[in-house]
Amino acid sequence: MREKIIHTAFELFVDKGYDNVSINDIVQKAGVSKGGLYHHFKNKNELYEETLKHYFYYYYNSNRVKVDPSASLIENLRRLSEVFLQPFSDMSNMLEGKKAELRYYFFLIQSLQKQSQMSSKVEYFNKEIEAYIKKAIENAISKKEISLNIDPSVTAKMIHYTLEGLAFLTILKKEGNVESRYEEVLQNLYNSVLS
Repeated sequence: MREKIIHTAFELFVDKGYDNVSINDIVQKAGVSKGGLYHHFKNKNELYEETLKHYFYYYYNSNRVKVDPSASLIENLRRLSEVFLQPFSDMSNMLEGKKAELRYYFFLIQSLQKQSQMSSKVEYFNKEIEAYIKKAIENAISKKEISLNIDPSVTAKMIHYTLEGLAFLTILKKEGNVESRYEEVLQNLYNSVLS
Protein backbone atom coordinates (compact mmCIF):
# COMPACT_ATOMS: atom_id res chain seq x y z
CA MET A 1 0.00 0.00 0.00
CA ARG A 2 2.87 2.40 0.81
CA GLU A 3 4.37 2.07 -2.67
CA LYS A 4 0.97 2.60 -4.27
CA ILE A 5 0.45 5.80 -2.27
CA ILE A 6 3.92 7.09 -3.22
CA HIS A 7 3.41 6.36 -6.90
CA THR A 8 -0.06 7.90 -6.95
CA ALA A 9 1.15 11.01 -5.13
CA PHE A 10 4.05 11.32 -7.58
CA GLU A 11 1.72 11.15 -10.59
CA LEU A 12 -0.53 13.79 -9.07
CA PHE A 13 2.37 16.08 -8.09
CA VAL A 14 3.78 15.82 -11.60
CA ASP A 15 0.38 16.49 -13.19
CA LYS A 16 -0.84 19.30 -10.96
CA GLY A 17 2.11 20.55 -8.91
CA TYR A 18 2.52 20.19 -5.17
CA ASP A 19 0.30 23.12 -4.21
CA ASN A 20 -2.63 21.90 -6.30
CA VAL A 21 -2.77 18.38 -4.85
CA SER A 22 -4.65 17.62 -1.66
CA ILE A 23 -4.51 14.60 0.61
CA ASN A 24 -8.08 13.86 -0.53
CA ASP A 25 -6.89 13.77 -4.17
CA ILE A 26 -4.21 11.23 -3.29
CA VAL A 27 -6.54 9.10 -1.17
CA GLN A 28 -9.21 9.03 -3.86
CA LYS A 29 -6.88 8.20 -6.75
CA ALA A 30 -4.91 5.60 -4.77
CA GLY A 31 -8.09 3.97 -3.50
CA VAL A 32 -6.95 3.99 0.11
CA SER A 33 -8.39 5.46 3.27
CA LYS A 34 -7.05 8.59 4.92
CA GLY A 35 -6.13 6.44 7.91
CA GLY A 36 -4.13 4.17 5.60
CA LEU A 37 -2.26 7.12 4.16
CA TYR A 38 -1.60 8.65 7.58
CA HIS A 39 -0.38 5.28 8.84
CA HIS A 40 2.58 5.64 6.45
CA PHE A 41 2.98 9.43 6.21
CA LYS A 42 2.26 12.07 8.83
CA ASN A 43 1.42 14.77 6.26
CA LYS A 44 1.53 15.77 2.60
CA ASN A 45 5.02 17.22 2.88
CA GLU A 46 6.45 13.95 4.22
CA LEU A 47 4.79 12.12 1.33
CA TYR A 48 6.22 14.67 -1.08
CA GLU A 49 9.71 14.08 0.33
CA GLU A 50 9.22 10.35 -0.17
CA THR A 51 8.27 10.88 -3.83
CA LEU A 52 11.48 12.88 -4.28
CA LYS A 53 13.50 10.03 -2.75
CA HIS A 54 11.86 7.47 -5.01
CA TYR A 55 11.79 9.36 -8.28
CA PHE A 56 14.63 11.88 -8.10
CA TYR A 57 17.23 11.10 -5.44
CA TYR A 58 17.68 7.63 -6.91
CA TYR A 59 19.28 9.19 -9.96
CA TYR A 60 21.53 11.43 -7.89
CA ASN A 61 22.76 8.91 -5.31
CA SER A 62 26.08 7.97 -6.82
CA ASN A 63 28.12 8.08 -9.93
CA ARG A 64 27.04 4.87 -11.62
CA VAL A 65 29.44 5.11 -14.54
CA LYS A 66 33.23 5.21 -14.60
CA VAL A 67 35.52 6.40 -17.38
CA ASP A 68 36.96 3.46 -19.30
CA PRO A 69 40.62 4.33 -20.00
CA SER A 70 40.69 2.03 -23.03
CA ALA A 71 37.58 3.59 -24.62
CA SER A 72 37.54 6.60 -26.94
CA LEU A 73 36.17 9.92 -25.75
CA ILE A 74 32.99 9.50 -27.77
CA GLU A 75 32.48 6.01 -26.29
CA ASN A 76 32.92 7.36 -22.76
CA LEU A 77 30.46 10.18 -23.46
CA ARG A 78 27.96 7.64 -24.78
CA ARG A 79 28.32 5.70 -21.51
CA LEU A 80 27.47 8.89 -19.66
CA SER A 81 24.30 9.24 -21.71
CA GLU A 82 22.97 6.03 -20.17
CA VAL A 83 23.02 7.66 -16.72
CA PHE A 84 22.17 11.19 -17.84
CA LEU A 85 19.14 10.22 -19.90
CA GLN A 86 17.81 7.43 -17.67
CA PRO A 87 15.28 9.60 -15.79
CA PHE A 88 13.71 10.84 -19.03
CA SER A 89 13.39 7.32 -20.40
CA ASP A 90 11.95 6.02 -17.13
CA MET A 91 9.41 8.82 -16.88
CA SER A 92 8.31 8.38 -20.45
CA ASN A 93 7.55 4.73 -19.64
CA MET A 94 6.04 5.41 -16.23
CA LEU A 95 3.82 8.44 -16.71
CA GLU A 96 0.83 8.18 -18.96
CA GLY A 97 -0.32 10.88 -21.30
CA LYS A 98 1.43 13.39 -23.46
CA LYS A 99 4.55 15.26 -22.50
CA ALA A 100 5.46 12.96 -19.59
CA GLU A 101 9.11 14.02 -19.72
CA LEU A 102 8.17 17.70 -19.83
CA ARG A 103 5.89 17.34 -16.80
CA TYR A 104 8.69 15.51 -15.00
CA TYR A 105 11.17 18.27 -15.89
CA PHE A 106 8.88 20.99 -14.55
CA PHE A 107 8.24 18.98 -11.40
CA LEU A 108 12.02 18.80 -10.97
CA ILE A 109 12.26 22.58 -11.31
CA GLN A 110 9.44 23.07 -8.81
CA SER A 111 11.18 20.69 -6.40
CA LEU A 112 14.44 22.61 -6.72
CA GLN A 113 12.65 25.79 -5.70
CA LYS A 114 10.90 24.09 -2.82
CA GLN A 115 13.54 21.80 -1.34
CA SER A 116 17.09 22.73 -0.34
CA GLN A 117 18.04 19.03 -0.08
CA MET A 118 16.97 18.57 -3.70
CA SER A 119 19.19 21.47 -4.76
CA SER A 120 22.23 19.96 -3.04
CA LYS A 121 21.57 16.54 -4.63
CA VAL A 122 21.30 18.06 -8.11
CA GLU A 123 24.37 20.21 -7.54
CA TYR A 124 26.36 17.15 -6.44
CA PHE A 125 25.16 15.15 -9.45
CA ASN A 126 26.09 17.98 -11.82
CA LYS A 127 29.58 18.13 -10.35
CA GLU A 128 29.91 14.38 -10.86
CA ILE A 129 28.84 14.70 -14.49
CA GLU A 130 31.38 17.43 -15.15
CA ALA A 131 34.12 15.49 -13.32
CA TYR A 132 33.32 12.44 -15.46
CA ILE A 133 33.45 14.45 -18.70
CA LYS A 134 36.68 16.16 -17.63
CA LYS A 135 38.29 12.81 -16.83
CA ALA A 136 37.14 11.39 -20.18
CA ILE A 137 38.65 14.42 -21.95
CA GLU A 138 41.92 14.12 -20.02
CA ASN A 139 42.01 10.43 -20.92
CA ALA A 140 41.54 11.29 -24.60
CA ILE A 141 44.26 13.96 -24.43
CA SER A 142 46.71 11.53 -22.79
CA LYS A 143 46.07 9.07 -25.63
CA LYS A 144 46.51 11.92 -28.15
CA GLU A 145 43.01 11.24 -29.44
CA ILE A 146 42.09 14.93 -29.22
CA SER A 147 43.86 18.30 -29.22
CA LEU A 148 46.18 19.12 -26.35
CA ASN A 149 45.25 22.80 -26.35
CA ILE A 150 41.75 22.58 -24.87
CA ASP A 151 40.94 23.22 -21.24
CA PRO A 152 39.31 20.00 -19.95
CA SER A 153 37.35 21.80 -17.19
CA VAL A 154 35.89 24.44 -19.49
CA THR A 155 35.15 21.89 -22.20
CA ALA A 156 33.47 19.58 -19.66
CA LYS A 157 31.17 22.44 -18.59
CA MET A 158 30.41 23.27 -22.21
CA ILE A 159 29.47 19.66 -23.00
CA HIS A 160 27.41 19.32 -19.82
CA TYR A 161 25.48 22.56 -20.45
CA THR A 162 24.92 21.53 -24.06
CA LEU A 163 23.47 18.20 -22.95
CA GLU A 164 21.22 19.81 -20.31
CA GLY A 165 19.92 22.32 -22.84
CA LEU A 166 19.48 19.62 -25.45
CA ALA A 167 17.44 17.47 -23.09
CA PHE A 168 15.19 20.36 -22.11
CA LEU A 169 14.65 21.71 -25.63
CA THR A 170 14.09 18.26 -27.15
CA ILE A 171 11.46 17.55 -24.52
CA LEU A 172 9.90 21.01 -24.81
CA LYS A 173 9.65 20.97 -28.59
CA LYS A 174 9.12 17.20 -28.95
CA GLU A 175 11.65 17.08 -31.80
CA GLY A 176 12.53 13.42 -31.89
CA ASN A 177 13.75 11.50 -28.89
CA VAL A 178 16.42 12.73 -26.53
CA GLU A 179 18.69 9.74 -27.13
CA SER A 180 18.99 10.28 -30.91
CA ARG A 181 19.46 14.04 -30.49
CA TYR A 182 22.12 13.39 -27.85
CA GLU A 183 24.02 11.13 -30.24
CA GLU A 184 23.79 13.72 -33.02
CA VAL A 185 25.14 16.47 -30.75
CA LEU A 186 27.92 14.23 -29.43
CA GLN A 187 29.09 13.48 -32.97
CA ASN A 188 29.02 17.17 -33.93
CA LEU A 189 30.84 18.24 -30.78
CA TYR A 190 33.46 15.60 -31.31
CA ASN A 191 33.97 16.42 -35.00
CA SER A 192 33.95 20.21 -34.72
CA VAL A 193 35.30 21.04 -31.28
CA LEU A 194 37.18 18.13 -29.82
CA SER A 195 39.06 16.52 -32.71
